[in-house]
Amino acid sequence: MTPDQLLTFASVADAGNISRAAQLLNLSQPAVSGQLRMLQEWFGEPLYRRSGHGIALTEAGERLAEQARQLRQVYRQAQAVRESWRGLETGDLRLGASTTPASYLLPSLVADFRHAFPSVSLHLSDGNTREIVERLPALDLAFIEGDVPAGLPADTAVHAWRQDEVVAVV
Repeated sequence: MTPDQLLTFASVADAGNISRAAQLLNLSQPAVSGQLRMLQEWFGEPLYRRSGHGIALTEAGERLAEQARQLRQVYRQAQAVRESWRGLETGDLRLGASTTPASYLLPSLVADFRHAFPSVSLHLSDGNTREIVERLPALDLAFIEGDVPAGLPADTAVHAWRQDEVVAVV
């Protein structure tokens, strides 16, 4: 038994017809019939019988269809979680920033982000560059000033973000 066989069985049970379920699943009718045959062999009992232009579930088929529908629901929920994560609709974002970016560059960006993605929990930790580098394993993104220290974790990517210039005003 595979999850695909159960998901296919749920569709067939709902459609009451193998050909109609195949169309809904974008599969061929023989492919759906093959999955049903393997599922039925695994189960060891007839799950359906042909009836006119469709199928009728047996008692065993009805019970298995309930489980298959639950699996389909869980699968859809998992897809929704994936889509919300990809779309940044929910989740956590952990930022670290050394003093200058945390004080002067990020406040307006953080405010804009919170407005655009209110369901994302944003955590900002600040400190000097050394402290932020030490916290890298616990951060999703970090902003530091000055030279990039040696010894960063191997999976760390570094990108220049802003150019800054110090001038004396007399």
